[in-house]
Amino acid sequence: MTPGYCVICGRHGTNRHHVIPGERKNPRNPILELCGSGTTGCHGRVHERKIHFRYVGRWEMLGTEHAMKYDEALAREGWDTVVTPYLLPLIPYRHNSAGIRACHRLIHELNERGYPAYAEHGNPDWHELPATQCPPGAIVIYPEVVHGNPLRAERVVRWVLNTPGLLGGDKTYAPSEQVWTWSHRFTLAPILTVDIMEHELFFPVPGQRDGDCCYIGKGKGSPLAGMPCITHDWPPTRAEVASLLQRTEVLYTYDDCTSLTDEAIMCGAKVVLLPSGEELTSNLPTAEQHEARLQAFIKATQARWA
Repeated sequence: MTPGYCVICGRHGTNRHHVIPGERKNPRNPILELCGSGTTGCHGRVHERKIHFRYVGRWEMLGTEHAMKYDEALAREGWDTVVTPYLLPLIPYRHNSAGIRACHRLIHELNERGYPAYAEHGNPDWHELPATQCPPGAIVIYPEVVHGNPLRAERVVRWVLNTPGLLGGDKTYAPSEQVWTWSHRFTLAPILTVDIMEHELFFPVPGQRDGDCCYIGKGKGSPLAGMPCITHDWPPTRAEVASLLQRTEVLYTYDDCTSLTDEAIMCGAKVVLLPSGEELTSNLPTAEQHEARLQAFIKATQARWA
């Protein structure tokens, strides 16, 4: 819920409503902000007894087609949680950045679980609401590459997807921000991960592999002679990246922190880190781990900014 805005529709709150009918003088009777008046807008529907509220460790709302007494509504099923929406600004979707894919996948997963989440220029194949429709007061999600708080948001989540300051952004964050991280390798904070692996593309294909390839990425090194070098722009599509890895015997990489490692292993290739020569392995979270971390994130952010 956002101070100054209707808890139901997100418009400017023009009236305040006592939750428990008939107890306006009770100092312990909670007050919620609504749009409209006693006869219009959401406030009007509440006065018509077609919308009811209750608090059970979190605010919940029940909408009914016909007028209903409060005690009768409390006995009904179908109560919905009143939630604060999420917003991912400034980060347009592109397929060749695992961090950006993760940010937009988080928005998708939140929407899939009934928590409104908005993004600028999202993936059209995922469930992302347009940022232009986001109501005020959303929980703003910045990855670590964003400097400061450009939207001057009051509710800020900082999602650390790589070492702070390595790829841009600040090395430390404001105490008011709630910090989450992809891995404790980057910072000590609660872990939040989502599944960004495209299992429908990256899988082993039986048959002869026809060579090796290399990748520099965020590492330091030079392309290896006699083999193709994967870059952010080549191969141009995710399907072509998968096809190349399915034909690759060994991927030589200078970057030890890239999703390309997992994608190559998913395609059956061996991955060797340069210059050490260490063979890398995959340690992807399970679906159960992803879900538990996402639920912890939702619970913590909604509880802090309800």
